[in-house]
Amino acid sequence: MIGPRLAAALLALAARRWPVGLRDDMHREWSAELHVLADEGRPARMVGYAFSLAVSRPAADPLLDRSRMTKRFWATAATVLLMPVLCFAVLIVTAIGANLVAAALGWRGPAGEQMSPLFTALCCIVGVLLGLLATRRGARTALRGRVRLAVALVLPSVVAIVLVINLLGSAEKVVRVVPELLWWSAGMVAVLWAAGSLAARGRVTAAWWVGVLGAFLVADVAIAITVFGHTGPPEYIPLDYGQGVYDGVSRVWAPLWLPTMYTGGMHGLPGPTSWEVAQVGDATEFTPYVYLVFGAYLLAYAIGAGRGEPVQAAADSVPPSPDSPTTASVGSGSGSGSISA
Repeated sequence: MIGPRLAAALLALAARRWPVGLRDDMHREWSAELHVLADEGRPARMVGYAFSLAVSRPAADPLLDRSRMTKRFWATAATVLLMPVLCFAVLIVTAIGANLVAAALGWRGPAGEQMSPLFTALCCIVGVLLGLLATRRGARTALRGRVRLAVALVLPSVVAIVLVINLLGSAEKVVRVVPELLWWSAGMVAVLWAAGSLAARGRVTAAWWVGVLGAFLVADVAIAITVFGHTGPPEYIPLDYGQGVYDGVSRVWAPLWLPTMYTGGMHGLPGPTSWEVAQVGDATEFTPYVYLVFGAYLLAYAIGAGRGEPVQAAADSVPPSPDSPTTASVGSGSGSGSISA
């Protein structure tokens, strides 16, 4: 009696190593073969057969297909490392395009109320295009764990932002935006985790709402951190000659600083004033538009990865067709599942 019980335990262990959708079928087939050996009164052969199944590699198991996983890993690494470069490339092209449009329309001199909405609209368009690409790449990601995926996405993006600020500006500007980038990094990790979790549960619309609103809130606070640290309260500075000037910004309008950067002003609302908008722009420079484009890419990738989780699980558990090599090799794969007379 020990032999059949040991064989049954080994058979159950072997079945657990197969994808969920194949376990029951494999276990039933193997159990039938064990019954044949039991009828022949060969307990030792039963244990040997069950042991060989328990220690052998499952045939054509996609979860253990190392070549497939290696290819997916390198594709994921290339996407995560190169997408920040692509984001900055499209930002540069977008800025050039906005200036060409402004020149074609005859805009001259300071035209923040015209240029900012135009640049924002173009950034939204390229953000959608980047999002479509990122969604497809996210569905094929090799990263597992939503926090791990969020960190892996945000970290290269922050490094790229720091390098570009240092390249176009100076080390002093990098130091100035460090608190802002630290907040944005931590906030985006949380937003990506929440959006990815909702997408994995099939609540894709809710994932987009949470992601877009959360990314906007994180960027709004990030802008405020830099403005608070490098501007003072509003004050009027008289001059010995001519009209005096205003300096500083009112903290009351802090939640509206990011929208003013995107729209070029509040268009009739009492604040922030035009000179406050100008100072906010001087303090933050191009980071509001970086957050717009990078936020679209990061959200699309995280939601695509969340939507791809159940799809990949289902693909891994689809039973093979009767003519596939997997079924043909069951019971004889690895030279350990055959029954000799």
